[in-house]
Amino acid sequence: MQVLQNNETALIWFERSRYDYSSILSCHEGKTMKGLSILVIEDEPTTRNMLQRLLEREGHSTIAASNGLEGIDIFKRALSQRKPFELVITDYGMPQMNGVQVAKTIKSLSPSTPIIMVSGWESVSSVDSDSPAAVDFHLNKPVTNQELCSAIKQVMRKCHSQ
Repeated sequence: MQVLQNNETALIWFERSRYDYSSILSCHEGKTMKGLSILVIEDEPTTRNMLQRLLEREGHSTIAASNGLEGIDIFKRALSQRKPFELVITDYGMPQMNGVQVAKTIKSLSPSTPIIMVSGWESVSSVDSDSPAAVDFHLNKPVTNQELCSAIKQVMRKCHSQ
């Protein structure tokens, strides 16, 4: 390691997210249902942190997992402790276990748990054909605050009307 002396400069590189989250502030069209317990499964740290911050700003409690296997482990633990998540938000493209596999596993453990899938792929139409019953709502990245809040409202209304 080299220590800088007076008048020397250093260039530091920071990893930048692939997505622009500058529009994430709060829900414009009213508030989402408050106080939901939400599991966020996302392998990209910047996206995971932004989703958590937005959800917590909206009054929800979140726990995050960095991959599908970790997410399922957290989900199972919460079920065994009788503190199930009320909603799961998962990324589609992740290493080890993709979002469709995560959604199918979660639905097998708790069929009534709503799942929102977020995809950075070109379109969620290919995701739709793989997982019609396991996923309740699909969103394309980058996700705006309004889109996320609207999706949460829709899946929770659908969940409570059944």
